[in-house]
Amino acid sequence: MVQKLFIMLNIKINKMQKSKSINNNIHSYLGYMLNILCLFLLLSLLSSCAKVESHLLDSEVSVFQDYYVTFNKTKNTTVAEADFRAKDEKGPRLQLSGPSEIKVNDRENYEFSNIFTLHFYKWKYNSITDVEFVYKKEHGKIFKNTIKSSDGLWISIPSITTISKKGLQFDWSGQESDGENSSIICTIVPKSNENTRILSLFKHGRTVQLTSENLKLLNVGEEVTLTLRRMVDLGSPKEADGGAGGKMFVVMEDQKDLRITN
Repeated sequence: MVQKLFIMLNIKINKMQKSKSINNNIHSYLGYMLNILCLFLLLSLLSSCAKVESHLLDSEVSVFQDYYVTFNKTKNTTVAEADFRAKDEKGPRLQLSGPSEIKVNDRENYEFSNIFTLHFYKWKYNSITDVEFVYKKEHGKIFKNTIKSSDGLWISIPSITTISKKGLQFDWSGQESDGENSSIICTIVPKSNENTRILSLFKHGRTVQLTSENLKLLNVGEEVTLTLRRMVDLGSPKEADGGAGGKMFVVMEDQKDLRITN
């Protein structure tokens, strides 16, 4: 969960950057700064946990739709997530109630959580599966929006088995994007301590580069998981509710288990 919060925060920070450097390692979150940021995100999330049951809204209130789909090539999985807010992106979060409902690929069953999460509703598939969100409002209005694997940009980690403490540099493979709507996020997580996380965002270019300073919290011989995520902002839903708008993101993931060396 914290990992996704980092991603969303980095996207917002990245839009404020003016530099176009190809190998721009924007941020690395380590040690003390990671704890401070986690605390800030926790407090921010607590303030956004207020929710309203959707059947209490007036019929003329538009609903902001938030859809997020992750395709993991390594695990061959799909995770779809959805969230709703009254009026706009800053409105109170909605827990669908009464006749209102959300389905994915005609599946009504979902995981629901309103504790420390960016999306109340989640579906999981053990395959790469295109996702159709069907949202029905209290008064019968229906909105259909689809996120396909073809909407994303696949990314692959090269054939590496180790990470040197002196630093890491490699070129990922996959289709390059000419637009400003995609970002590449690299994370390294030790298997022995998932609370230690190295994260960097790369806006342009194919090269991933981490320095010895970035990797100083990792120990020689330690097993870690390296993940590359390619996030594409698909814009607002095609079927939006009035002027409320919404947002849709697709994320493509590739992962490798690696060992830390000198």
